[in-house]
Amino acid sequence: MCGGGGQRQAAQQAEDARRRQEQMARQQEEQQRQQFEQQMALQRQAAAEQRAIATAPPPPAPEKVAISAAPAIETGSDLGIPMRIGMGRRKLRTDVAGGTGGLSIPAA
Repeated sequence: MCGGGGQRQAAQQAEDARRRQEQMARQQEEQQRQQFEQQMALQRQAAAEQRAIATAPPPPAPEKVAISAAPAIETGSDLGIPMRIGMGRRKLRTDVAGGTGGLSIPAA
């Protein structure tokens, strides 16, 4: 005959499932807490770096070496070499007739 243990067994399984869920919830909370602390540490470090940059003394003034301001890139006209006549922007275009690309698109 049946001793009626089915209810007791179901209750025990439900209790075990509840305990497993509680344990999993505690583990997840611990992971979230650790991640939060890591993020806060990174934010504190970034804030400290930004504060150090903001409060740093200004760099020293540049020394006066150059006589006058000059472009960093020297072109032919800067060196006294005359530019070829006809080497303008239109000569180098590829989308008009007469350009170096040979592509000719008629006007619409």
